[in-house]
Amino acid sequence: MTRAAFPLQILAAAFLSGCRASGPAVLLWEETGGPYARNISTVLSDNRIAGTLYASPGKGEIAVSTTEGRSWGQLSAIPGAPEIRQLLQDPESPDRLFAATVTGAFVSPDRGRSWTPLLVGPAGTGIWILAIDPWSPAVIYAGTEAKGLYKSPDGGRTWNAINASPDLLLSGADVYDIGIDLSKPDFVFAAVSPYGIIHSTDGGATWKGLTPEFSATGSHAMRLVIRKNGNGTLLYGTTSGTVMKSTNGGSSWSLSRTSGDFDGILSLSVLPGTPDAVIAGTERGIILSSDFGGSWRPVGSNLPGIPTRVVAAGEGLHRTLFAYGSGLGLRASDDNGVSWRGADLNLGGSTVDVLASDPRGEHLFAAAGNVCMTYTAGSSGGWSEAGPGITGGNIHSLSVDPSVPGLAYATTAAGVF
Repeated sequence: MTRAAFPLQILAAAFLSGCRASGPAVLLWEETGGPYARNISTVLSDNRIAGTLYASPGKGEIAVSTTEGRSWGQLSAIPGAPEIRQLLQDPESPDRLFAATVTGAFVSPDRGRSWTPLLVGPAGTGIWILAIDPWSPAVIYAGTEAKGLYKSPDGGRTWNAINASPDLLLSGADVYDIGIDLSKPDFVFAAVSPYGIIHSTDGGATWKGLTPEFSATGSHAMRLVIRKNGNGTLLYGTTSGTVMKSTNGGSSWSLSRTSGDFDGILSLSVLPGTPDAVIAGTERGIILSSDFGGSWRPVGSNLPGIPTRVVAAGEGLHRTLFAYGSGLGLRASDDNGVSWRGADLNLGGSTVDVLASDPRGEHLFAAAGNVCMTYTAGSSGGWSEAGPGITGGNIHSLSVDPSVPGLAYATTAAGVF
């Protein structure tokens, strides 16, 4: 087993030519051109500069594109190289970017060129989500990993725990998402494990539960979205793929979407300029609702059915969708998901967990997450996807058939493929 990253390189002189060296070994490395940008954890569209995007391809790195994802350049790296879960831009001070990471929250005063840690909770507390109050942008909420909720009244300089509840032990909870009602000041919703959706009407001073504490299927609320001027209309999606809808601020819920196999909701957002259009990234691709959860349909039939998150930039005829995730890289759609183009040129490499080659050295197989890539030697070769993502999680091992060129076997938690 070999592990490589940013970008994948191989021992070309020996590995691809069959190891025919007869004298002292001379290690000559050759760039193979990929696989590229397959571990992207977050993407942010600049809300003031059209066509500018920020993304993290891993190891705390921040890349920037000023061409709607057609090309990328390295911008910076967050100290400690943590996995970045979210990038967020201050709506009133667009030079200020925030990052939620597995080791804490960070702020950049210069659009991602430099980063300073924010002291949210005990040192090293992982942050799942950050949310800026549209009514008062100096107010920021943080959802943590096993430490509940925190709030800053001063743009992130100081933070206080806001876990008060008569019947929920929020101080030990994971908070995966936070939604702030644009029509009602101090109305805040959060997706919390193990309590489901919780609600505050006083800016987080107190909370109450809106959904059952436990799910019979073992799934939990993961993402939520509030309809603008919807008078208490909101959706939440779960790790099983179920989507629930409320039209009365969470007092009662109806089924918006039933779950499928391995299709948990990974992202959930309203398309800019279209308040009833909701797009969701799932464990098996992208789904879209044009009537705020009344019905759903798949989007992006030419994308692999693997874990995908999606964000939108721009509005109306100038709207672009960006799909990303581990194993997917970054794809862009300028026609609301009908067709997709690659959007990760020079964005970065993929952490490759497993490599395997056929005996003649003509084909190299690389596993990144649950996707397998193949490399063909020669002037007409290069990297390409070996089919869609494999069911059952990350690929653990690869083996190449010695007698059938191009035939490989992979194992995941779900079995052999």
